[in-house]
Amino acid sequence: MDQPGMTAAQPQPAIEDHTEPFWRGAQEGKLLLPRCTACHALQFPPEASCLLCGAPDFEWVTASGNATLYSWTICHPPLLPYFAERAPWAVAAVELEEGVRMVTRVVDLPPD
Repeated sequence: MDQPGMTAAQPQPAIEDHTEPFWRGAQEGKLLLPRCTACHALQFPPEASCLLCGAPDFEWVTASGNATLYSWTICHPPLLPYFAERAPWAVAAVELEEGVRMVTRVVDLPPD
């Protein structure tokens, strides 16, 4: 039974000015990371300013896509109806070759 506020459609992220290049890249099949133009630090997730030096300007670089598995889990039970048809699914915390960590869905592998 659906609860108020639940959705059967795929949840969509709120796209803000500082995250728009990331989501545009994702639509094009690219993993883009923000790199501070002042101190050259990469960061993820995108923020409005650099977490190291506070500068507000970034350039966007394409990540290699290579990563080391840091941790993983199998997600169930789903909380939103959209995910009920897709459960269970694997989620991993990875460290990208570029040095930033992110959470990602594991694809093309059965959850077991």
